[in-house]
Order: sequence, then C-alpha cells, then structure tokens
Amino acid sequence: MLQVCNAFSGESKQYACLYNQKITATDPILFLVSFVIFFLVRLLPGDIIDAIQAQSYDIEVDRAAPEEALGLGVSITTQYGRLLII
Repeated sequence: MLQVCNAFSGESKQYACLYNQKITATDPILFLVSFVIFFLVRLLPGDIIDAIQAQSYDIEVDRAAPEEALGLGVSITTQYGRLLII
C-alpha cells in the first residue's frame, strides 16, 4: 500500500492512498459475499440435473455424464475453489 502512495505526490498521493485502501477493503467483502451466495445456492433442494429432468419429463436423463461435465461429482469445497479460480 505504501508503494502505491509513494508513487504520487501532493493531492494525487491522497487520492491514490484512498483508492488503494478502498480496493483493499473490497476484496474480503467480495470473498464473503461469494462464499455466502455459493453455499446458500448449494442448500437449495435439487440441482441443475433435476431442473433438466423437470423440463424434459418424457426423456430419462443419465445423471453421471452431465454431473461429470458440470463438475458436480466433486466435493463442495472443490467446486467453490473452482469458482474462485474462474
């Protein structure tokens, strides 16, 4: 943070420091919001495969292939990690 502040002088330095502080404070908030939303969605009953089956009620959908393609076969923590990487 100090390196960004020291790169400027005068009024620009104040704005650079303020901007850097706000950006730094935003990261944990975004992480927390993504964490809460991800796990709230996981608490909903069913998954995307159930939604596909509901739309095509006359066609039996094999669950293994879509789960593998969508990455639903791995643990929830792995899915969240992949979400953060994207």
